[in-house]
Amino acid sequence: MAVEIADGVKIGDQNRFVCGFWTLQHGQGYARRLIIGENVLITSAHYFDVCGLLEIGSGSWIAGIGSQFWTHGAGIARRHVRIGKDCYLGSAVRFGPGAAIEDGVMVALGSVVTRRFPGNDLLIGGAPASVVMSHYDWKSRAGNQAS
Repeated sequence: MAVEIADGVKIGDQNRFVCGFWTLQHGQGYARRLIIGENVLITSAHYFDVCGLLEIGSGSWIAGIGSQFWTHGAGIARRHVRIGKDCYLGSAVRFGPGAAIEDGVMVALGSVVTRRFPGNDLLIGGAPASVVMSHYDWKSRAGNQAS
């Protein structure tokens, strides 16, 4: 896999960045690419499937433990997973193939993100995840309740 790690990135122990050998044999457009922006913090014991493109934007935090990011699945064509800039992901979140969040988004503990969420400064949570608050600033914990 191709790996790009920008300056100031901190990656804790027991993280796994995996790209199965079978992606080379099947020729189904697997990108096999990991991009980590500047000043990203990845704590410990997370799983990153890098069969497709997995992008983590600058200033984002993969916090806690036990989160999983999946870029492949049976019959899945849209594989790429994107995390925008300045996002905060709580412990044990799951991102499925094709899932994406924009900038300034907080993902609540244990959430399952199965789709793309357009819009910045959101609080999303649940299984499957949905918007809990809009215009949310995770650093000050201020926002508007979703309707």
